[in-house]
Amino acid sequence: MKIDILFFNEEFTNKDEFISDSDLFNEYINTHLFDGKSKDILLMPPSLSSRGNETILVAYEELNKRELMNLGYSIGKKIKQSATIDILNFEGSKEILSLGIMFSTYKFDTYKTKKGKESVEISFSEEIKTESSLLKREAVFWVRDMINTPPLDKTPEFFIEKIKNLNNNIDITVHDEKWLESNNFGAVLGVAKGSERKPYFLVGEYNKKAETQIALIGKGVMFDSGGLSLKSPSGMETMKTDMAGAATAWGVMSLISKHEIDVGLTVLTPIVENMPSGSAIRPGDVLTARNGKTIEVLNTDA
Repeated sequence: MKIDILFFNEEFTNKDEFISDSDLFNEYINTHLFDGKSKDILLMPPSLSSRGNETILVAYEELNKRELMNLGYSIGKKIKQSATIDILNFEGSKEILSLGIMFSTYKFDTYKTKKGKESVEISFSEEIKTESSLLKREAVFWVRDMINTPPLDKTPEFFIEKIKNLNNNIDITVHDEKWLESNNFGAVLGVAKGSERKPYFLVGEYNKKAETQIALIGKGVMFDSGGLSLKSPSGMETMKTDMAGAATAWGVMSLISKHEIDVGLTVLTPIVENMPSGSAIRPGDVLTARNGKTIEVLNTDA
């Protein structure tokens, strides 16, 4: 189906171009208290549209980028079935608005016994350029999927395999526990000592010959129980997200490389799990970091 997103200011400029019956339209918006004030959203039946399409009315004033993306997200949540979208009577950034609409379609129901409704597939009219936005959506949804994956399945090896499938233009080096030991990564090894899951250190490189080079470092604790300095049950509930920094760094790497931006990017992420056990580091232990500095551990929470 086709859905038009029709923007109006408080003066309802260009109303006659898009509305089939002005009197019925005025009655409709008055009944639903739509007065053209910024960010108001109202569904309008096709009978009132001169184009004959389902229409979402949106009141609009000048917004910054974040506000515009949030508005797009709110509009997207009004779309309950797959559709091709056209954006009308709008002078702002259609790219930012459409990206917000795309972000509204995210859901993570991989582990649900009863799946929700079928995914809403949103496309846009040809005049709206979406190539870059589609890559951004792909990168953001990948990051969210990694964060949302339960820690039982989110092993370091699982994360590494997901990274390897991001983009062939990325050079990825996976350093294992022996490499960490021989290169004196005492702090990384210390965090991982209590877990049966082995630690790794990942290096991703893109466009190494570019004049401008940037490095990103992301925290990659797949699950952080706190170690022997055990977190409270409520404090542990969200600790599957403690690898969000690493996921975000690799999401940026995917985005930069797929856009083929002329900048060099290096991503560095230690990948560990912090668990309590007989082999875990203890408060009072001293670790030697890569730079030779010693660290007295007073709290094992990473």
